[in-house]
Amino acid sequence: DKSIYNLWKAFLKPQVAGVCGKLIAMKDRSLVKLLNPIVGAQIFEHEISNILDKPSESIYGYIQTLPKEFSAYRYFSVQDIANNVEDTSILSISYLKYNYLLCFDLISKNNRSWILYYESSSQAEIDIPSNLPEYIHQQR
Repeated sequence: DKSIYNLWKAFLKPQVAGVCGKLIAMKDRSLVKLLNPIVGAQIFEHEISNILDKPSESIYGYIQTLPKEFSAYRYFSVQDIANNVEDTSILSISYLKYNYLLCFDLISKNNRSWILYYESSSQAEIDIPSNLPEYIHQQR
């Protein structure tokens, strides 16, 4: 119930350019769904990301990709990048579609000391596709 607030609270640190929360794969973890290899693999992937990847990357101040499902950026930090791009459609295609480019540009700016932060107290539930066509569509 306080996930959005906790995500926002991370921006009280002036060096935070972007923050992401913890993604929880659906609460309905019935045995039938867990036996599906597509569902089980995705739940495992999200759990490993929440336990190992995001917290350890956050220690260094650089998270390779902030998940588009539950993340936020400081407006000033993104506006700084947008001002350096001549065509705003390039910004929307390159940076928002390829989130890792945006994350790298944020922390590699000259005269800036931006960091990317993981807030584990902010949680959002996401739906997991249960069949291959849905999974492919989601990844695309």
